[in-house]
Amino acid sequence: MTLKKFSFFFVLSLCVFASCKKSGSSSSDYHMTATVDGQSQSFNLSPLAVKVTNGGLSIIAFEGYAGNQSNQQIMAMSWTSYSVGQNLVAGNYSDTSSKYALGGNYNPSISVSYVGGNNIMTGGTHLKMTITSIDSTAVRGTFSGDFYLNADPSSPKKTITNGDFYVPWKK
Repeated sequence: MTLKKFSFFFVLSLCVFASCKKSGSSSSDYHMTATVDGQSQSFNLSPLAVKVTNGGLSIIAFEGYAGNQSNQQIMAMSWTSYSVGQNLVAGNYSDTSSKYALGGNYNPSISVSYVGGNNIMTGGTHLKMTITSIDSTAVRGTFSGDFYLNADPSSPKKTITNGDFYVPWKK
């Protein structure tokens, strides 16, 4: 497995484990929403951002949940630096870059995963993310792209549009 794929799947696993003991957000403005194959969806249960830095390299993930424990749905985005000291700042990001990895994960149920981002695309709509603001409290931005069942571009896909998030940093 390449470093890019490992980093992407590591951060998604980290997000799931980091949020197992979710607590409610103190701000009703925090959210994660998207249109999935033309259907508007909200992932507003405990939306959050997580940052892990190791050896000067950073992995940052944003996530939100919907449903309940027996039918939990997840939307997550991640950004992974490839250079020591590289930071996520306000701006536009795409999965076509060789300077960082951009990934996304949509789980419509606990046992089904659609993935988009670096090393997955062979056609379709590339994953894009725009960070409109980032500070010590929260991150705000938008995202869109095609997500493929089990990260396999020959499998069925989900087209994600109008992705929007405003998530607090996990404390």
